[in-house]
Amino acid sequence: MLRSLGPGCLALPVIVVAVALMGCESRPPEPAAALPDDWAYTVLKTPEDAVRNLLTCLQADLHARARGDEQTVRNCDAKLRTLAAANTIEQTIARLPQFETLVGEDAVQGYLDNWGATIAHYADGLHLDQMRRASESRTKVAIIVPASAPDDEALIQVTCVDQGDRLWRVSRIEFVVEPVAVTTTSQTAAPPASQP
Repeated sequence: MLRSLGPGCLALPVIVVAVALMGCESRPPEPAAALPDDWAYTVLKTPEDAVRNLLTCLQADLHARARGDEQTVRNCDAKLRTLAAANTIEQTIARLPQFETLVGEDAVQGYLDNWGATIAHYADGLHLDQMRRASESRTKVAIIVPASAPDDEALIQVTCVDQGDRLWRVSRIEFVVEPVAVTTTSQTAAPPASQP
């Protein structure tokens, strides 16, 4: 069949494909997420400082990974290590050896990788301006950060510790449920009208 069409007819499909491919341009990469200029001098004087820095860094890390921006990923990984309470994390893993397989040989890096995965769904909806303390002691503070995604809302609890150097670092990130107030009457307490 092709022989009866002649050699010129085979060139037409090749030209059409070439023109179509020329019209398809790859989209330019998104600009790199700007990292604060003062990242080398991060302030960790309050638990809120630690939470804000950590969650901002995790956001930048997730965006850089999505773009394939390896340099920013390396910068974020280095920054995350300075924000993590390494001693506390290592002590937790030592007490719970069953988690060693989840975090690998480098427990701190394994934790950090899990933190990024934990917040990924809510990374663009972290309400850092609404964070509040849920509990606190002299060396440990739990901060609640409301978060939202297009299809739901959540509360992320970030636990910060002072490891003895009067600077606050993050030891844990987890999802929590807002406690419902208990009344002394026989009626069930009504859920709040809106979530924070």
